[in-house]
Amino acid sequence: KKFQLGSDESTKIAVDAILAYADGNFDFMNEVSADTVMFFEPSMGKPIAVVNPANEFLSQIQSPYDSITRELHNAIPVKFEDSDVTLVTVSFYEKRYYKTGETEQVRLIDRIRFRDEKIFWIAQWMGEMK
Repeated sequence: KKFQLGSDESTKIAVDAILAYADGNFDFMNEVSADTVMFFEPSMGKPIAVVNPANEFLSQIQSPYDSITRELHNAIPVKFEDSDVTLVTVSFYEKRYYKTGETEQVRLIDRIRFRDEKIFWIAQWMGEMK
């Protein structure tokens, strides 16, 4: 199958969701998500199902931080022809301000899948900054 560009609307939602997480705007994330979102990030080892509303889960994974800032680099939407799924790949830097006073900066790539303009899968890859 061939790839084609995905929708601008999915791209905007993906970027807005990435920034909403950093800002703690979990209500927006719930609004743009399907009833269940599969979430994968490397430290978890396998994807987990997160049921919407996800405020408790999102608060839990943000609990070590006082705040988070994100600097986006790009967002690329693609989809297979004859598919109802759009994949938006977003790359960005994230600076984490821990409650302990420490800071950490990481490079992240989120691959966010949409169906009917709702997020249903998020896979995240991380690279450390030196």
